[in-house]
Amino acid sequence: MRILFPSIVALLLSAAPVHAEAVAEWQNFRQSGGIDWLDESDWKPLTSNYTMDIGTISEAKYYVAWRESGEVGVLLLYIYANPVSPAELPGPGPMAREIVEVTLSCASATTRIHRMFLYAPDGHQIGTWFDPSTEANASSYGSDSIIGMAANRAC
Repeated sequence: MRILFPSIVALLLSAAPVHAEAVAEWQNFRQSGGIDWLDESDWKPLTSNYTMDIGTISEAKYYVAWRESGEVGVLLLYIYANPVSPAELPGPGPMAREIVEVTLSCASATTRIHRMFLYAPDGHQIGTWFDPSTEANASSYGSDSIIGMAANRAC
């Protein structure tokens, strides 16, 4: 136990700077124009007709925003087959598209979700979803998930 405890503490302390670097990379990306300067040709296809609990995504695409210290900042674009109105929508729905900022750790096959930008069918932004716990805590993903597909291509 004496050997294991210091190892765990060292591991936790070493993860903090990487997380801080990822947050700083996303802030830099947003400040330099972020998603506002992307057009349709910048996105690469991931999958189509993908069913999620919220609804069917007719198209999923990705864009690599940055790479740093073994991590990759990826934007995911979800285009829903039919507009959806989840309970946690931060404004009047329905939502037709969303762009999700994720940081992928290629070595550990984990992700952190930073922000979600939510859009109505007419293209105006409904709002932004942010949960500090999903940004601070890395989680695993399945290889057949949209995040997993993006990791397979971006890592």
